[in-house]
Amino acid sequence: MATTGLVLTMLPATAMFAQDGPETGVTVTIGVESSLRVNDNYAFEISPAGATTLLDNTLTFGIVNITPIQSFSLNAVGVARFQNLPNASSDVSLDDPDVSLQYRREGAFASFSGDARINREQLNFTDPLRIIEDPDETDLVIDNGTRENRSIGFTLDLNTAGPFGLEISVGHSAIEYSDTTDARLFDSETNRASITAKLRLSQVIEGRLRFGLKDYTASDAGMTERRTKDTSVGITYSINPVWELDAEIGDSIIATTVGATGLVTESDDTTGSLGVTRIFRTGSASLVFDQTASISGTRSSLSLSRSYETPSNMFMFSIGATRGPSDSTDLIGSLLAEYQLPSGDLAASFSQSFATSTVGNDFRTTKAGLNYSTDLSSTSKFGLGLNYARTSDAGDGSIEQIETFDIKPSYFFELTPDWGMEAGYIFRERNAEIAGKTNSNEIFLSIRRSFSYQY
Repeated sequence: MATTGLVLTMLPATAMFAQDGPETGVTVTIGVESSLRVNDNYAFEISPAGATTLLDNTLTFGIVNITPIQSFSLNAVGVARFQNLPNASSDVSLDDPDVSLQYRREGAFASFSGDARINREQLNFTDPLRIIEDPDETDLVIDNGTRENRSIGFTLDLNTAGPFGLEISVGHSAIEYSDTTDARLFDSETNRASITAKLRLSQVIEGRLRFGLKDYTASDAGMTERRTKDTSVGITYSINPVWELDAEIGDSIIATTVGATGLVTESDDTTGSLGVTRIFRTGSASLVFDQTASISGTRSSLSLSRSYETPSNMFMFSIGATRGPSDSTDLIGSLLAEYQLPSGDLAASFSQSFATSTVGNDFRTTKAGLNYSTDLSSTSKFGLGLNYARTSDAGDGSIEQIETFDIKPSYFFELTPDWGMEAGYIFRERNAEIAGKTNSNEIFLSIRRSFSYQY
Protein backbone atom coordinates (compact mmCIF):
# COMPACT_ATOMS: atom_id res chain seq x y z
CA MET A 1 0.00 0.00 0.00
CA ALA A 2 1.29 3.43 -0.90
CA THR A 3 0.61 6.20 1.59
CA THR A 4 1.37 9.88 1.14
CA GLY A 5 1.25 12.46 3.91
CA LEU A 6 1.32 12.24 7.67
CA VAL A 7 -1.58 10.93 9.70
CA LEU A 8 -1.74 12.84 12.96
CA THR A 9 -4.07 12.73 15.94
CA MET A 10 -4.42 14.04 19.46
CA LEU A 11 -2.66 12.47 22.40
CA PRO A 12 -4.91 10.38 24.66
CA ALA A 13 -5.76 11.49 28.14
CA THR A 14 -3.47 8.87 29.63
CA ALA A 15 -0.50 10.69 28.11
CA MET A 16 -0.52 13.05 31.06
CA PHE A 17 0.84 10.15 33.12
CA ALA A 18 3.76 9.40 30.76
CA GLN A 19 7.16 9.59 32.37
CA ASP A 20 10.57 9.82 30.74
CA GLY A 21 12.98 6.99 31.37
CA PRO A 22 16.64 7.36 32.34
CA GLU A 23 19.45 7.43 29.82
CA THR A 24 20.70 4.10 31.18
CA GLY A 25 19.29 1.66 33.72
CA VAL A 26 16.01 -0.15 34.27
CA THR A 27 12.61 1.52 34.51
CA VAL A 28 9.45 -0.37 35.48
CA THR A 29 6.08 1.34 35.03
CA ILE A 30 2.71 0.01 36.21
CA GLY A 31 -0.55 1.78 35.42
CA VAL A 32 -4.06 1.12 36.73
CA GLU A 33 -7.26 2.71 35.43
CA SER A 34 -10.93 2.05 36.22
CA SER A 35 -13.48 3.62 33.91
CA LEU A 36 -17.27 3.56 34.11
CA ARG A 37 -19.11 4.41 30.87
CA VAL A 38 -22.79 4.63 30.00
CA ASN A 39 -23.66 4.95 26.28
CA ASP A 40 -27.12 5.20 24.71
CA ASN A 41 -26.13 3.74 21.29
CA TYR A 42 -22.78 1.98 21.45
CA ALA A 43 -23.32 -0.02 18.25
CA PHE A 44 -24.41 3.06 16.21
CA GLU A 45 -27.79 1.53 15.35
CA ILE A 46 -30.53 3.41 13.53
CA SER A 47 -32.99 2.33 16.24
CA PRO A 48 -30.90 1.63 19.36
CA ALA A 49 -32.14 -1.15 21.61
CA GLY A 50 -31.08 0.59 24.80
CA ALA A 51 -28.17 1.84 26.88
CA THR A 52 -24.85 0.03 27.33
CA THR A 53 -22.94 0.09 30.62
CA LEU A 54 -19.24 -0.73 30.68
CA LEU A 55 -16.83 -0.97 33.59
CA ASP A 56 -13.27 -1.31 32.29
CA ASN A 57 -10.33 -2.03 34.58
CA THR A 58 -7.17 -1.49 32.55
CA LEU A 59 -3.77 -2.69 33.72
CA THR A 60 -0.60 -1.58 31.93
CA PHE A 61 2.91 -2.85 32.54
CA GLY A 62 6.16 -1.69 30.99
CA ILE A 63 9.84 -2.39 31.51
CA VAL A 64 12.74 -0.62 29.79
CA ASN A 65 16.37 -1.65 30.17
CA ILE A 66 18.98 0.61 28.56
CA THR A 67 22.74 0.10 28.55
CA PRO A 68 25.41 1.88 26.48
CA ILE A 69 25.23 -0.81 23.76
CA GLN A 70 21.70 -2.21 23.89
CA SER A 71 18.08 -1.45 24.77
CA PHE A 72 15.15 -3.70 25.64
CA SER A 73 11.51 -2.82 26.23
CA LEU A 74 8.39 -4.84 27.01
CA ASN A 75 4.91 -3.34 27.22
CA ALA A 76 1.65 -5.10 28.03
CA VAL A 77 -1.96 -3.91 28.35
CA GLY A 78 -5.08 -5.83 29.34
CA VAL A 79 -8.68 -4.98 30.22
CA ALA A 80 -10.99 -6.73 32.68
CA ARG A 81 -14.39 -5.64 31.36
CA PHE A 82 -17.87 -5.85 32.83
CA GLN A 83 -20.45 -5.20 30.15
CA ASN A 84 -24.21 -4.85 30.38
CA LEU A 85 -25.53 -4.75 26.80
CA PRO A 86 -29.16 -4.18 25.80
CA ASN A 87 -31.12 -7.40 25.21
CA ALA A 88 -28.19 -9.45 26.55
CA SER A 89 -27.09 -10.82 29.88
CA SER A 90 -24.29 -9.15 31.80
CA ASP A 91 -20.82 -10.50 31.18
CA VAL A 92 -17.31 -10.22 32.58
CA SER A 93 -14.41 -10.83 30.23
CA LEU A 94 -10.68 -10.26 29.75
CA ASP A 95 -10.39 -8.19 26.55
CA ASP A 96 -8.02 -6.20 24.36
CA PRO A 97 -4.65 -7.76 25.28
CA ASP A 98 -1.76 -5.88 23.70
CA VAL A 99 1.84 -7.05 24.16
CA SER A 100 4.85 -5.56 22.36
CA LEU A 101 8.57 -6.28 22.57
CA GLN A 102 11.52 -4.32 21.18
CA TYR A 103 15.25 -5.03 21.29
CA ARG A 104 18.25 -3.23 19.79
CA ARG A 105 21.98 -3.84 20.09
CA GLU A 106 24.74 -1.62 18.71
CA GLY A 107 28.18 -3.12 18.16
CA ALA A 108 31.42 -1.66 16.86
CA PHE A 109 30.87 -3.13 13.38
CA ALA A 110 27.24 -4.32 13.34
CA SER A 111 23.79 -3.64 14.79
CA PHE A 112 20.71 -5.76 15.36
CA SER A 113 17.11 -4.79 16.06
CA GLY A 114 13.94 -6.79 16.47
CA ASP A 115 10.35 -6.17 17.45
CA ALA A 116 7.21 -8.22 17.95
CA ARG A 117 3.62 -7.40 18.81
CA ILE A 118 0.30 -9.12 19.29
CA ASN A 119 -2.96 -7.40 20.12
CA ARG A 120 -6.59 -8.42 20.05
CA GLU A 121 -9.45 -5.93 20.20
CA GLN A 122 -13.23 -6.03 20.35
CA LEU A 123 -14.36 -4.10 17.28
CA ASN A 124 -17.52 -2.71 18.84
CA PHE A 125 -15.44 -1.22 21.68
CA THR A 126 -12.67 0.17 19.43
CA ASP A 127 -12.35 3.93 19.02
CA PRO A 128 -12.61 4.63 15.25
CA LEU A 129 -10.59 7.82 15.75
CA ARG A 130 -7.63 5.98 17.22
CA ILE A 131 -4.14 6.55 15.86
CA ILE A 132 -4.00 5.17 12.32
CA GLU A 133 -0.40 4.66 11.23
CA ASP A 134 -1.15 2.88 7.94
CA PRO A 135 -4.60 3.97 6.70
CA ASP A 136 -6.94 1.39 5.19
CA GLU A 137 -10.40 1.68 3.68
CA THR A 138 -11.87 -0.41 6.53
CA ASP A 139 -10.62 1.78 9.39
CA LEU A 140 -14.03 3.37 9.97
CA VAL A 141 -16.11 0.23 9.36
CA ILE A 142 -18.14 -0.69 12.45
CA ASP A 143 -18.79 -4.36 13.15
CA ASN A 144 -19.02 -6.86 15.98
CA GLY A 145 -16.44 -9.55 16.61
CA THR A 146 -12.72 -9.31 17.22
CA ARG A 147 -9.60 -8.42 15.28
CA GLU A 148 -6.18 -9.84 16.08
CA ASN A 149 -2.97 -8.27 14.77
CA ARG A 150 0.36 -10.10 14.95
CA SER A 151 3.74 -8.92 13.70
CA ILE A 152 7.40 -9.76 14.12
CA GLY A 153 10.48 -8.39 12.37
CA PHE A 154 14.29 -8.39 12.52
CA THR A 155 16.98 -6.20 10.95
CA LEU A 156 20.71 -7.00 10.87
CA ASP A 157 23.14 -4.32 9.73
CA LEU A 158 26.66 -5.64 8.99
CA ASN A 159 29.96 -3.76 8.69
CA THR A 160 28.49 -0.43 9.75
CA ALA A 161 31.94 1.18 10.02
CA GLY A 162 33.46 -0.09 6.79
CA PRO A 163 33.24 1.06 3.18
CA PHE A 164 30.91 -1.79 2.26
CA GLY A 165 27.89 -2.76 4.36
CA LEU A 166 24.98 -5.13 4.18
CA GLU A 167 21.51 -4.80 5.72
CA ILE A 168 19.18 -7.81 5.98
CA SER A 169 15.56 -7.39 7.04
CA VAL A 170 12.75 -9.94 7.41
CA GLY A 171 9.23 -9.65 8.80
CA HIS A 172 5.85 -11.29 9.19
CA SER A 173 2.44 -9.79 9.92
CA ALA A 174 -1.10 -11.18 10.03
CA ILE A 175 -4.65 -9.94 10.64
CA GLU A 176 -7.39 -12.32 11.75
CA TYR A 177 -11.09 -11.55 12.29
CA SER A 178 -13.66 -13.62 14.14
CA ASP A 179 -17.45 -13.28 14.51
CA THR A 180 -17.64 -10.40 11.99
CA THR A 181 -20.31 -9.95 9.30
CA ASP A 182 -18.89 -7.28 6.95
CA ALA A 183 -17.30 -8.87 3.85
CA ARG A 184 -14.66 -6.12 3.80
CA LEU A 185 -13.13 -7.58 6.97
CA PHE A 186 -11.13 -10.66 6.00
CA ASP A 187 -8.01 -12.45 7.24
CA SER A 188 -4.68 -11.70 5.59
CA GLU A 189 -1.00 -12.52 6.02
CA THR A 190 2.15 -10.80 4.75
CA ASN A 191 5.74 -12.05 4.71
CA ARG A 192 8.59 -9.80 3.60
CA ALA A 193 12.35 -9.93 3.18
CA SER A 194 14.91 -7.49 1.81
CA ILE A 195 18.66 -7.17 1.42
CA THR A 196 20.43 -3.87 0.89
CA ALA A 197 24.08 -3.48 -0.12
CA LYS A 198 25.63 -0.17 0.95
CA LEU A 199 28.72 1.37 -0.59
CA ARG A 200 30.22 4.32 1.29
CA LEU A 201 32.09 6.11 -1.44
CA SER A 202 33.27 8.89 0.88
CA GLN A 203 32.41 10.61 4.12
CA VAL A 204 29.50 12.38 2.41
CA ILE A 205 28.31 9.95 -0.31
CA GLU A 206 26.66 6.58 0.22
CA GLY A 207 25.24 4.38 -2.54
CA ARG A 208 22.84 1.47 -2.06
CA LEU A 209 21.38 -1.42 -4.01
CA ARG A 210 18.21 -3.04 -2.64
CA PHE A 211 16.19 -6.12 -3.47
CA GLY A 212 12.93 -6.83 -1.68
CA LEU A 213 10.34 -9.60 -1.80
CA LYS A 214 6.85 -9.55 -0.28
CA ASP A 215 4.20 -12.28 -0.27
CA TYR A 216 0.58 -11.45 0.58
CA THR A 217 -2.29 -13.93 0.99
CA ALA A 218 -5.88 -13.10 1.87
CA SER A 219 -9.02 -15.04 2.76
CA ASP A 220 -11.20 -12.67 0.74
CA ALA A 221 -13.88 -13.73 -1.75
CA GLY A 222 -11.25 -14.27 -4.45
CA MET A 223 -8.69 -16.03 -2.21
CA THR A 224 -6.02 -13.59 -3.41
CA GLU A 225 -2.30 -14.29 -3.45
CA ARG A 226 0.19 -11.59 -4.42
CA ARG A 227 3.97 -11.48 -4.79
CA THR A 228 5.85 -8.18 -5.11
CA LYS A 229 9.49 -7.94 -6.21
CA ASP A 230 11.21 -4.58 -5.71
CA THR A 231 14.65 -3.66 -7.02
CA SER A 232 16.17 -0.21 -6.60
CA VAL A 233 19.44 1.69 -6.63
CA GLY A 234 19.92 4.91 -4.69
CA ILE A 235 22.42 7.46 -3.40
CA THR A 236 22.57 9.85 -0.45
CA TYR A 237 24.81 12.90 -0.73
CA SER A 238 25.49 15.19 2.23
CA ILE A 239 26.25 18.34 0.28
CA ASN A 240 27.32 20.19 3.43
CA PRO A 241 26.38 20.06 7.14
CA VAL A 242 22.89 21.49 6.45
CA TRP A 243 21.97 20.25 2.96
CA GLU A 244 21.33 16.63 1.93
CA LEU A 245 20.25 15.10 -1.38
CA ASP A 246 18.69 11.65 -1.74
CA ALA A 247 17.78 9.94 -5.02
CA GLU A 248 16.50 6.48 -5.87
CA ILE A 249 15.15 4.68 -8.92
CA GLY A 250 13.79 1.17 -9.11
CA ASP A 251 11.39 -1.35 -10.55
CA SER A 252 8.39 -3.07 -8.97
CA ILE A 253 6.90 -6.30 -10.35
CA ILE A 254 3.55 -7.35 -8.85
CA ALA A 255 2.03 -10.74 -9.69
CA THR A 256 -1.51 -11.41 -8.43
CA THR A 257 -3.31 -14.75 -8.46
CA VAL A 258 -7.05 -14.98 -7.78
CA GLY A 259 -7.44 -18.47 -6.40
CA ALA A 260 -11.20 -18.61 -6.89
CA THR A 261 -10.91 -18.20 -10.66
CA GLY A 262 -7.27 -19.03 -11.40
CA LEU A 263 -6.76 -15.61 -13.02
CA VAL A 264 -3.14 -14.38 -12.94
CA THR A 265 -2.18 -10.76 -13.64
CA GLU A 266 1.22 -9.08 -13.58
CA SER A 267 2.35 -5.45 -13.62
CA ASP A 268 5.83 -3.96 -14.04
CA ASP A 269 6.24 -0.30 -13.05
CA THR A 270 9.05 2.15 -12.45
CA THR A 271 9.41 3.54 -8.94
CA GLY A 272 11.69 6.17 -7.48
CA SER A 273 12.17 9.28 -5.41
CA LEU A 274 14.16 12.49 -5.38
CA GLY A 275 14.41 14.67 -2.30
CA VAL A 276 16.43 17.50 -0.84
CA THR A 277 16.52 18.39 2.87
CA ARG A 278 17.70 21.54 4.63
CA ILE A 279 18.53 21.44 8.36
CA PHE A 280 17.82 24.50 10.51
CA ARG A 281 18.65 25.17 14.14
CA THR A 282 14.99 24.71 15.08
CA GLY A 283 13.92 22.07 12.56
CA SER A 284 14.16 21.11 8.91
CA ALA A 285 12.59 21.61 5.48
CA SER A 286 12.38 19.18 2.57
CA LEU A 287 11.07 18.91 -0.97
CA VAL A 288 10.38 15.36 -2.11
CA PHE A 289 9.05 13.73 -5.27
CA ASP A 290 8.24 10.02 -5.17
CA GLN A 291 6.55 7.45 -7.36
CA THR A 292 5.20 4.21 -5.92
CA ALA A 293 3.49 1.20 -7.46
CA SER A 294 0.39 -0.79 -6.52
CA ILE A 295 -1.78 -3.40 -8.21
CA SER A 296 -3.90 -0.67 -9.77
CA GLY A 297 -0.97 1.38 -11.16
CA THR A 298 1.51 4.05 -10.09
CA ARG A 299 1.05 7.06 -7.85
CA SER A 300 3.28 10.16 -8.14
CA SER A 301 3.47 12.75 -5.37
CA LEU A 302 5.32 16.02 -4.82
CA SER A 303 5.36 17.53 -1.33
CA LEU A 304 7.02 20.36 0.58
CA SER A 305 7.40 19.99 4.33
CA ARG A 306 8.70 22.11 7.20
CA SER A 307 9.19 21.39 10.87
CA TYR A 308 9.81 23.93 13.63
CA GLU A 309 10.36 23.14 17.29
CA THR A 310 11.22 25.10 20.42
CA PRO A 311 11.14 24.03 24.09
CA SER A 312 7.49 25.15 24.38
CA ASN A 313 6.07 24.92 20.85
CA MET A 314 6.09 22.52 17.92
CA PHE A 315 4.89 23.03 14.36
CA MET A 316 5.01 20.63 11.40
CA PHE A 317 3.31 20.94 8.06
CA SER A 318 3.47 19.49 4.57
CA ILE A 319 1.63 20.39 1.39
CA GLY A 320 1.71 18.93 -2.08
CA ALA A 321 -0.11 17.15 -4.87
CA THR A 322 -0.57 13.53 -5.86
CA ARG A 323 -1.67 11.82 -9.06
CA GLY A 324 -2.84 8.22 -8.89
CA PRO A 325 -4.03 5.44 -11.19
CA SER A 326 -7.32 7.26 -11.81
CA ASP A 327 -5.34 10.12 -13.46
CA SER A 328 -6.83 12.77 -11.16
CA THR A 329 -4.59 15.26 -9.35
CA ASP A 330 -5.44 15.84 -5.69
CA LEU A 331 -4.17 17.96 -2.83
CA ILE A 332 -2.27 16.25 -0.02
CA GLY A 333 -1.00 17.75 3.19
CA SER A 334 -0.66 17.56 6.93
CA LEU A 335 -0.42 19.87 9.91
CA LEU A 336 0.53 19.35 13.53
CA ALA A 337 0.85 22.25 15.93
CA GLU A 338 1.32 22.14 19.70
CA TYR A 339 1.53 25.24 21.88
CA GLN A 340 2.04 25.71 25.60
CA LEU A 341 -0.23 28.50 26.79
CA PRO A 342 0.28 30.45 30.05
CA SER A 343 -2.29 28.26 31.79
CA GLY A 344 -2.82 25.30 29.48
CA ASP A 345 -2.07 23.60 26.16
CA LEU A 346 -3.43 23.75 22.61
CA ALA A 347 -2.86 21.19 19.86
CA ALA A 348 -4.29 20.99 16.35
CA SER A 349 -3.83 18.49 13.54
CA PHE A 350 -4.98 17.86 9.99
CA SER A 351 -4.01 15.42 7.28
CA GLN A 352 -5.20 14.28 3.88
CA SER A 353 -3.56 11.28 2.21
CA PHE A 354 -4.24 8.88 -0.65
CA ALA A 355 -3.48 5.19 -0.86
CA THR A 356 -4.38 1.94 -2.60
CA SER A 357 -5.90 -0.80 -0.47
CA THR A 358 -4.84 -4.43 -0.56
CA VAL A 359 -7.74 -5.22 -2.92
CA GLY A 360 -6.74 -2.47 -5.37
CA ASN A 361 -9.16 0.31 -4.42
CA ASP A 362 -7.84 3.90 -4.37
CA PHE A 363 -9.14 5.82 -1.38
CA ARG A 364 -8.71 9.12 0.44
CA THR A 365 -8.23 9.51 4.20
CA THR A 366 -8.96 12.86 5.84
CA LYS A 367 -8.42 13.50 9.55
CA ALA A 368 -8.60 16.61 11.74
CA GLY A 369 -8.33 17.19 15.45
CA LEU A 370 -8.30 19.93 18.07
CA ASN A 371 -7.35 19.47 21.71
CA TYR A 372 -7.44 22.25 24.31
CA SER A 373 -6.85 22.18 28.05
CA THR A 374 -6.73 24.95 30.62
CA ASP A 375 -5.75 24.88 34.29
CA LEU A 376 -8.59 25.70 36.67
CA SER A 377 -6.39 25.36 39.74
CA SER A 378 -3.12 23.74 40.72
CA THR A 379 -4.85 20.34 40.85
CA SER A 380 -7.60 20.54 38.21
CA LYS A 381 -8.05 21.32 34.55
CA PHE A 382 -10.75 21.48 31.87
CA GLY A 383 -10.23 19.82 28.51
CA LEU A 384 -12.02 19.94 25.18
CA GLY A 385 -11.30 17.58 22.30
CA LEU A 386 -12.76 17.48 18.78
CA ASN A 387 -11.89 14.81 16.21
CA TYR A 388 -13.03 14.12 12.66
CA ALA A 389 -12.15 11.37 10.19
CA ARG A 390 -13.38 10.37 6.73
CA THR A 391 -12.53 7.63 4.26
CA SER A 392 -13.84 8.14 0.73
CA ASP A 393 -13.34 6.88 -2.81
CA ALA A 394 -10.53 8.19 -4.99
CA GLY A 395 -10.85 5.85 -7.94
CA ASP A 396 -13.63 3.85 -9.58
CA GLY A 397 -16.35 4.60 -7.00
CA SER A 398 -16.13 1.27 -5.15
CA ILE A 399 -15.31 2.77 -1.74
CA GLU A 400 -18.17 3.67 0.60
CA GLN A 401 -17.74 7.12 2.11
CA ILE A 402 -17.79 6.99 5.90
CA GLU A 403 -17.45 9.98 8.22
CA THR A 404 -17.11 10.04 11.98
CA PHE A 405 -16.94 12.94 14.42
CA ASP A 406 -16.71 13.29 18.18
CA ILE A 407 -16.56 16.05 20.78
CA LYS A 408 -15.33 15.45 24.31
CA PRO A 409 -15.49 18.02 27.12
CA SER A 410 -13.94 16.68 30.33
CA TYR A 411 -12.82 17.68 33.80
CA PHE A 412 -9.62 16.34 35.35
CA PHE A 413 -8.82 16.47 39.05
CA GLU A 414 -5.64 15.39 40.80
CA LEU A 415 -6.85 13.47 43.86
CA THR A 416 -3.30 12.95 45.16
CA PRO A 417 0.15 13.37 43.56
CA ASP A 418 -0.31 9.81 42.22
CA TRP A 419 -4.07 9.48 41.63
CA GLY A 420 -6.05 11.31 38.95
CA MET A 421 -9.76 11.43 38.17
CA GLU A 422 -11.44 12.42 34.90
CA ALA A 423 -15.14 12.85 34.19
CA GLY A 424 -16.85 14.02 31.03
CA TYR A 425 -19.21 13.57 28.12
CA ILE A 426 -18.64 12.31 24.57
CA PHE A 427 -20.90 12.89 21.60
CA ARG A 428 -20.15 10.74 18.54
CA GLU A 429 -21.69 10.92 15.08
CA ARG A 430 -21.22 8.50 12.21
CA ASN A 431 -22.45 9.06 8.65
CA ALA A 432 -22.09 6.26 6.09
CA GLU A 433 -23.42 6.19 2.52
CA ILE A 434 -25.00 2.76 3.01
CA ALA A 435 -25.82 2.59 6.72
CA GLY A 436 -26.93 6.24 7.05
CA LYS A 437 -26.39 8.69 9.90
CA THR A 438 -26.32 7.62 13.55
CA ASN A 439 -25.00 9.11 16.80
CA SER A 440 -24.40 8.26 20.43
CA ASN A 441 -24.10 10.02 23.78
CA GLU A 442 -21.79 8.82 26.53
CA ILE A 443 -20.92 9.91 30.05
CA PHE A 444 -17.81 8.54 31.76
CA LEU A 445 -15.87 8.61 35.00
CA SER A 446 -12.34 7.24 35.29
CA ILE A 447 -9.72 7.01 38.02
CA ARG A 448 -6.12 6.17 37.21
CA ARG A 449 -2.69 5.90 38.73
CA SER A 450 0.81 5.19 37.45
CA PHE A 451 3.75 3.77 39.42
CA SER A 452 7.30 4.12 38.14
CA TYR A 453 10.45 2.56 39.56
CA GLN A 454 13.99 3.20 38.38
CA TYR A 455 17.02 1.05 39.12
